[in-house]
Amino acid sequence: MKTLLNLIWLIFSGIWMAILYLLAGVLLFVTIIGIPFAIASWRIAGFALWPFGRTAVPAATPEPPPASAMCSGSSSRAGGWRSATSSPASPSASRSSASPWAWPTSSSSRSPWPPRP
Repeated sequence: MKTLLNLIWLIFSGIWMAILYLLAGVLLFVTIIGIPFAIASWRIAGFALWPFGRTAVPAATPEPPPASAMCSGSSSRAGGWRSATSSPASPSASRSSASPWAWPTSSSSRSPWPPRP
């Protein structure tokens, strides 16, 4: 029965879908970014050509890395955002708030921005 259904499918639409998926894969393979999509398109062409009796199974997902392997934001190579923005030459060094983009809290601070109205 599967063979009969596959032959009917092949004659009426399977061959055209498979050819178009193969051509789309060739076009996608031209770019570096499109290579994985081209390979997926060629796999889909096989399913479009002879679909009955096949099963699409999702790939196994890898285990996530342990929490100790995760990198926190302040322990990057450059020392994190705070060390890059807290040099004495930066305007945020004289501010008392935690945010580097906050307005100065006192009027005596030397800020390149005009005072708030």
